[in-house]
Amino acid sequence: MPDPPANLHQPLLTSIAQRQVVTLEYRAGYHGTPTRRDVEPIGIYFGQYWHVVAFCRLRQEFRDFRLDRIAGLHLREEHFEPRPDTLQTYWAQEAQRHQTHAAVVRFGPEALPHVEENKHHFGWAHEQALPDGWREVTFLAHNLDYLARWLLLFAGQATIVSPPELREQVRELVNQAHTYFG
Repeated sequence: MPDPPANLHQPLLTSIAQRQVVTLEYRAGYHGTPTRRDVEPIGIYFGQYWHVVAFCRLRQEFRDFRLDRIAGLHLREEHFEPRPDTLQTYWAQEAQRHQTHAAVVRFGPEALPHVEENKHHFGWAHEQALPDGWREVTFLAHNLDYLARWLLLFAGQATIVSPPELREQVRELVNQAHTYFG
């Protein structure tokens, strides 16, 4: 996929501040053909990638567009009226749509550098150092199976505190591996 146009941030910030419609050439996937989207941007944020949240006139709803998938951007002369939905409303709707599961895991000192590198991919929420050198980490995971598979990397250096379903999922994955490889 070709690199996205340089400096997408400034025109997007301008469009947000001035409520200007933006035409995007957007690839929904890595190899997808770009589609033309007229959007009304309301905010940009960083979360592993840069994103713009905008009302998509094609889909008639707020959508999240990754900046690295924008093949072209044109700031139009047309201005849009503010909608009653805000970025805060968008986040609240996304949170409801993507139910999270709280999980607490204790990691040993040997695991900590690897946990630090990847914890944000698994819904890291907060952590607390323990007196014995271990660290207790709380995740708000969208998918417990995804978290369970990652935790297998830390055999002997991770203890699942909660929920019991996560412990059971890891146990089942270990049993499957033992059956397959044993």
